[in-house]
Amino acid sequence: MTEPTATTAPVAWVLGAGREPGRTLAQALAQRGFRLALYDLNPGALEATAGQVRPHAAAEPLLLHGDPVRKIALQALLNQIEDHWARLDLIVYALEANPAAGLRALDEWDWHRALDINLTVPWLLAQMAARVMQGGLVAFVGGEEPLHAPPDEAGLALRAARGGLLAAVPQWAEMLAPQRVRLHLLLPRRPYDPLWRAVARPARAIWLREPPPTLPALLLRLWEEPLTGLVLYAGR
Repeated sequence: MTEPTATTAPVAWVLGAGREPGRTLAQALAQRGFRLALYDLNPGALEATAGQVRPHAAAEPLLLHGDPVRKIALQALLNQIEDHWARLDLIVYALEANPAAGLRALDEWDWHRALDINLTVPWLLAQMAARVMQGGLVAFVGGEEPLHAPPDEAGLALRAARGGLLAAVPQWAEMLAPQRVRLHLLLPRRPYDPLWRAVARPARAIWLREPPPTLPALLLRLWEEPLTGLVLYAGR
């Protein structure tokens, strides 16, 4: 088998690469030989991640900046990747917005922003993947629990958006199948709450008998295996 080179290695776009778990996932992909496009809302954190992955990546990482919640801006980010490498094989979405305010105190802007980051952008990415990817994988990281809980976590907007994502991912996966694009929502534990039972229906999930112990190991396994849909895993 021929080893990938700086011009043939697969290309991964990691959104949320400036913090965990996106940073660790970017490092794992770099060590596996991927060329990386890295995006984060925090430019300083993104530079720090780039410095960590640079010694291992197949090529100099492409750093992307901008607000992804508008379709035209998100498409512009994707265009930069296509112009730079003329391909995209893997999308990892680890962005999260989780305002801490409760029902009475939650600001309207924060509510809409959280829905955009947690649900609208994943929908736009799934839509764009169907148009530009010739096979590959799209992985959304996180279940109904937050990746980064604020001190007085209320999570109203996050849970509302994640409920929509739980319901949508299996349908998106079916729609992307003709393009040979596999799509996953990675759930960090088995969510027993009523939302999971009523909306997601466990029968539509993939239950790994021996799930990898870490999220990076799971992502790399899914890259190699012909699975799609909701995936449950034990560890972070």
